[in-house]
Amino acid sequence: MTSWQIGESGTSVTLNGEGKGEVTFTVTNGGTAQDRSVLTVTPLDGAAESWFTVNEPQRAVAPGASVVYPVAVSVPEGTAAGTYGLQGVAYSADSDPGESSVTSKRVGITVAPPPPPKKGIPPWVWIVVAAVVLLVVGVIIFLLTRGGGGGLESVKAPEISGTPQVQETLTATPGEFSEDDVDTAFQWQRCDGTDCSDIDGAILQNYLVSNDDVSKTLQVKVTATKGDDSASATSDPTDPVAAVPPTQFAVPNVIGLTTSDAIGIISQHFTAQVLHAGPSTGCNPPVEDQVPLGGTQLVQGSIVTISTRPPPPLVFCLPDFPVFEDLPFLAVDEGTFTLSPEELGENQQP
Repeated sequence: MTSWQIGESGTSVTLNGEGKGEVTFTVTNGGTAQDRSVLTVTPLDGAAESWFTVNEPQRAVAPGASVVYPVAVSVPEGTAAGTYGLQGVAYSADSDPGESSVTSKRVGITVAPPPPPKKGIPPWVWIVVAAVVLLVVGVIIFLLTRGGGGGLESVKAPEISGTPQVQETLTATPGEFSEDDVDTAFQWQRCDGTDCSDIDGAILQNYLVSNDDVSKTLQVKVTATKGDDSASATSDPTDPVAAVPPTQFAVPNVIGLTTSDAIGIISQHFTAQVLHAGPSTGCNPPVEDQVPLGGTQLVQGSIVTISTRPPPPLVFCLPDFPVFEDLPFLAVDEGTFTLSPEELGENQQP
């Protein structure tokens, strides 16, 4: 029969604010053969079995070896303050627990009384705090809007009209101030989110949107002066600046035209790509199909693909027929080539 030994990690369990803690028991096999140990918990001093959880209560232990059993402790909320306890009991799984069991020393659990309820803050304190906050906010607003001399102030913010897009012109209105006959100065600002900075040289009422403004917002700051008094106001920001949209053209319809004529027409705005439908003969075959079809709107420089019609059998080109000795596609059978507007020279025209 195995001789078991058991030890505990401490004499007491420390509970956190939620009434949870942990204690461990070390069980040692003092015999000469491997055995299976079982650990159970005995509640003491009014504790309940439901307070304790043992994961894997049964384990194999080699002779002379030890295993450690963590025991989770969870004291229910509302448990009366006081001192409780528990003990660990280990025994062989394959023998009578009464013959092989060993019991640890008592481990204490102290449940502290709940903290006294906190006293609420008297309502009059909140009233005083609210009054102070309103007073401070009012002073800050007054200082920010009264202007440099104390008498001149903005009564209507500046506004921006126009489309926030590159190469478009925006126009600012100065808004209104508390006095007439004031001198106004404009300063346009570029904003990345809430981070705004002055645009160098942008001090006129109108502003030409540039590429530097793309994806940013714009606003204008107007400063009014009269004598020694001054006041400033800033407009609302525009929508994010958009880039100039790419130029588009309608694709010409070149089906039925000769290859050279089709290339010349397409290359005015697009890049021509030719697909041979059969062996190239140098006979300037007509265009049978094109992608995309005529009338389609494309960005300038896009590729337009044309397919040539296969030449009839036993057709040859005489030297005095129009030929395209300089066009690279004439030396390619069943191939593909592209010609951009820049690559198409006058010597390649029929």
